[in-house]
Amino acid sequence: MFNCDTTTGNEIRHEYTECTAGDNKPSPDMIALIDADIVAYRAAASCKEEDPVDVALFRVDKTMREILEMVDATTYKAFLTGSNNFRKVINKEYKANRKDMIPPVFLQDCREYLVTEWNAKLSQGQEADDELGINQDSNGGSVICSIDKDLLMIPGNHFNWTKQQYGDMTHISYDGGAKHFWKQMLIGDKSDTRKV
Repeated sequence: MFNCDTTTGNEIRHEYTECTAGDNKPSPDMIALIDADIVAYRAAASCKEEDPVDVALFRVDKTMREILEMVDATTYKAFLTGSNNFRKVINKEYKANRKDMIPPVFLQDCREYLVTEWNAKLSQGQEADDELGINQDSNGGSVICSIDKDLLMIPGNHFNWTKQQYGDMTHISYDGGAKHFWKQMLIGDKSDTRKV
């Protein structure tokens, strides 16, 4: 059974959860830190316009369950990027190459579903990636679940559900994370409009 993070006091209503508002005991087991931005986007993008919204929501549920099972987590926190990203205040060109992209038709539905049914937290002033890094336990008590290569600069356990199988995690050392960070700084990243 999976327990939700109860710091918000909200209960998740799924047949496979055992989360109640008063259940604030820390879990000795692995906590999955889930990049819900990617879960929502991939579920929405996998649908055709003529599909009912239930198809996208089913895929959200399926992905979330699979992630939790594959990392053998009993507790999780899911994060979505909210508004007022500080990077866009500092650099108006940040991700500017994405502004003309049309989002998948059910993206907002998937995001709302993750908040209401999976207790995903909307980060304010920063991205979900920042929340994942802040919550990561470099001593192995958590695992960042994402397909975003940028997160590989954060020490600790990582799981890419599109490439890795059950129980197969990547552990990033402090030095390995720093090396990845500086590599990204030197080569830039077109997807974030980061030029060198």
